[in-house]
Amino acid sequence: MQPEPFADFVHASLRLLGERLGWSGFSMPDVGADGGFDSWARQDDGSLVCIQCKRYVVLGGPEVAAELAKVALNAALDDTTIAKHLIVSSGKLRAKLRKELREDGLRTLTDKAVGLATSHKDFRVLRERAVEDGLDVADTVTRYCTSVAIEVWSGPEFDVNLGVVWSEVGGLLERYFSVQAVLREHPRPDLNETDYLNYCISRRPKVWVEQVAVGSALPPNVLITQPFD
Repeated sequence: MQPEPFADFVHASLRLLGERLGWSGFSMPDVGADGGFDSWARQDDGSLVCIQCKRYVVLGGPEVAAELAKVALNAALDDTTIAKHLIVSSGKLRAKLRKELREDGLRTLTDKAVGLATSHKDFRVLRERAVEDGLDVADTVTRYCTSVAIEVWSGPEFDVNLGVVWSEVGGLLERYFSVQAVLREHPRPDLNETDYLNYCISRRPKVWVEQVAVGSALPPNVLITQPFD
């Protein structure tokens, strides 16, 4: 999946999670004009949430620091106050990044973000705009990193959060992914078995169709550890 469809999928999924997260008013900027925002939402108190989606096999501190620096400067230039910054990755997080996210004041990530914003060539244009606008680049990035609630979700963590709305996600999965259904022993956490069984019992069909079982090979991602009949 390319970055743009992944961002669309995350945006649509977070809309479903919005009620539980206390978020509403989701929006997505035009492609190429996001300023670091893949999408954003409002919390119950009206404060802004910046949402970024990253297609990485493994996401590390330098990548996160670069995103923090970019959003910090763009938000200051646009006079936008952000209360929460969420980065959703499709893959895993490096162990070092997890340690940096646990630090008081995010000292290491803040230092990395300031270093990139003040000296890296990729930030030259944004840095010049900030200086022209009378901003202190290092101070702007530092204040952002130390005042905003920053969260980074790995792919598995995103999956866990989707679990509470899994019954609503099916249509999204079929839209953005090729889905192969495999019988699972344990249902997702939002399945109420009693309600489901009562629903099935209440819908008495007019026509009964006899079930027919046909033997076939297992899907390639299903393994067996012992022979079966």
